[in-house]
Amino acid sequence: MSQAPEHDTDPILLTLTLGCVVGLFCAFRLTVQPDPLVTGTHYLPAALEILAGMVTLIASMRAIWHATRTRAVTLVSGLLLAAGLILMTQSRSLVPDIYLVCLLSLSAWQLSAAIRRPEQGRWRLAAVGVYFGLAMGVNWVAISLVFLAVAAFFVARLSAGRRRLMTSKRGIPVPGISLIEAIVWLGVVPLLIYAAATLAGISG
Repeated sequence: MSQAPEHDTDPILLTLTLGCVVGLFCAFRLTVQPDPLVTGTHYLPAALEILAGMVTLIASMRAIWHATRTRAVTLVSGLLLAAGLILMTQSRSLVPDIYLVCLLSLSAWQLSAAIRRPEQGRWRLAAVGVYFGLAMGVNWVAISLVFLAVAAFFVARLSAGRRRLMTSKRGIPVPGISLIEAIVWLGVVPLLIYAAATLAGISG
């Protein structure tokens, strides 16, 4: 009699621990007033950038976990990302790139989780749309990823061979979500949020 395949345990605690460790390293000498010509920000806004860096690492590891379901791959990927200087540098720099990367990492997390857990697909895809919209507010370059996500969903559903391509809720990548609904969450919602953020910035 064959035994059931073993599944790796979710490394959520180690993921959170690694994120906190990276945050502590980035927070070293945080309260020291920096030279505005070099680093540009005092410790209060810098703390937000460090928090964004922590979230980036955690969200990236969660996305890898949902995509691979392999504990070792998730932890090694997180260690490599944490050991690199790019994440820590961006977490202490003036440019808002860390916020863009943070929001895109959150989008990847929710998208991979929606594919892995279709019963949670609707609210997770809605979260992806929100994060995409906020990312577009940080940098317009994120719109290319919006089109890529919609195109990927379309190709995956097309490969499932459904007769009613636009309205069928069967097949990959997220069973239970039609292509029309996916376009709303991944395409329309980000544009609406970006438009709202732009109007708020103009009126403000």
